[in-house]
Amino acid sequence: MRNIAACIVLLGGGLPAVAVDWTVDDDGAADFASIQDAVDAASDGDRIIVAAGTYTSSQPGHVVDLAGKAIELRSLDGPEVTVIDGQGIRRGFACVSGEGPGTVIEGFAVVNGFASNYDYDADGEVDTWEDSGGGAMLLGSSPVLRSCHVRGCVADSGGGLYSLFGGEPALEQCIFDSNTAVYGGAVRSFQASPTIVDCEFIGNTADFGGGVYDYDTTTTITDCRFAGNVANASGGGIYCQQGSLRLSGTLFSGNTAGSFGGGLLCVDGTPRVDACTFLANDSQSGGGGACNYGCDSTFGECVFAGNSTSGAGGGLLNYADSDPVLQGCRFVANEAVRGGGVSSTPDSGPQLEFCEFQNNVAIEGGGGLDAQEAPARLIDSLFCGNAPVDLAGPIDDRGWNLFWSSCNDCNGNGIDDGQDIESGVSGDIDGDGLPDECEVDCDGDGVIDLIELLDGTVDDIDANGHPDECEDCDGNGLPDAWSIENGLAGDCDGNLIPDSCEPDCNQNDINDVCDIADGGSDDDDGDGVPDECESLCIGDLNQDGEVGIEDLLLVLSRWGTQYGVADLLLVIQGWGCG
Repeated sequence: MRNIAACIVLLGGGLPAVAVDWTVDDDGAADFASIQDAVDAASDGDRIIVAAGTYTSSQPGHVVDLAGKAIELRSLDGPEVTVIDGQGIRRGFACVSGEGPGTVIEGFAVVNGFASNYDYDADGEVDTWEDSGGGAMLLGSSPVLRSCHVRGCVADSGGGLYSLFGGEPALEQCIFDSNTAVYGGAVRSFQASPTIVDCEFIGNTADFGGGVYDYDTTTTITDCRFAGNVANASGGGIYCQQGSLRLSGTLFSGNTAGSFGGGLLCVDGTPRVDACTFLANDSQSGGGGACNYGCDSTFGECVFAGNSTSGAGGGLLNYADSDPVLQGCRFVANEAVRGGGVSSTPDSGPQLEFCEFQNNVAIEGGGGLDAQEAPARLIDSLFCGNAPVDLAGPIDDRGWNLFWSSCNDCNGNGIDDGQDIESGVSGDIDGDGLPDECEVDCDGDGVIDLIELLDGTVDDIDANGHPDECEDCDGNGLPDAWSIENGLAGDCDGNLIPDSCEPDCNQNDINDVCDIADGGSDDDDGDGVPDECESLCIGDLNQDGEVGIEDLLLVLSRWGTQYGVADLLLVIQGWGCG
């Protein structure tokens, strides 16, 4: 029987609106035997409590339509025994009337759902979206699905669930298992903003996005698990395109792709991926763990371990003008034909900060990191045990990088680092498990930077853990990046190097790169040197037609006032001209 809820909401000036609990039991011992009948009877604020059983419908489109009502639909005993069965001919749930977060669906199994053709908008035609979403269809709707188990559902788009056209649904503690689609084996979203928290995607299959397929969305996925999903084409775990995916605390394990992105494929977007683990994923063409395809993504504190590909980028592949930033990421024991840890195509240049590359393997190129025409910018990173070599291709080495032949014996004395420290053979002043002699000594004075910073013998005004004197190309006593950030040095090309440290062959106080880019100088041969400088001797500072000792002495005599590092480099470059 229905029960009056304890909470009564008073309507201003009218009669009280009473929230009602409705009961459903397919055995008949309740207010209704049908969930849909209960929904039709309910009003906003009501609850529907469903007893254990298997529920279906003769309605061709779905088993249950929430009809735009802000109601709570809950099972009494959980998804193990409370089943919505689409019978292979209809979807489980439909939310197509603007449902909001007041619509809650909790504790059901949705099985055998099928995205049947159904004219939801009653326009006389079945649109593409109307034959999508095997388990659930969410059209411009924002319900909460909690503790649901969606399995064995089928659709062209969104085997388990399809969210589209502006909705902000929340999926919490749900499991999507063994669902199938062309796009998004478990979930597809299009121009929507779903939030997915603490969910599992297991053994789903699609051509694109075995687990999830996102297109033009702002999806947020937190603390989830993608395991054993398959993409016949690309994106074994997730395929995201033209959106701003936010992904954190999520595990990708054992996912596969027939082409790119065993765990994750991002296309033409700006995803942010934090504290995620990519473990033992595989792809055929590239990006065993993950692949950026025209994406400027950011990866922070992620782990790529044991991933593989028959192409390039066992851990991560950057493809088609992708310039990602990787901060604090670890690449361990990944395998590829080229670039065991990370590989980039000629038009892609990643930036890597505070990353570790350990025991990655490639058949050719760099075992740890492989770059081609566009240089990889490398800062504060560690390489050890990679084969055949740590690095290959153009590298923009910004300093503080460490290279060891063995990950367990950094000083090469034949003794494990831990034993070195324990026995007192090596110090470990910062307690990071590394012998002090293996850490950075940027000024080469025999004392590692950390000790000098701790005892105050060097400055670190920007608190980045590096002595300022080793980051000061223009000799102004301040670290270059800090000088630029605080407006004390120019950086017209945005490469974090003060303009005064870069070539300015025509001495017009504009570095050559910016001179050419701004149209101030021509560069017909595309060699990066202004044409007016190539008819002269580069480095001929005294303009006597020759480059030699007189120009060098001129630089030294006016060092720090008129001339600096960039001018010295010009003299060296043009030495002997004339």
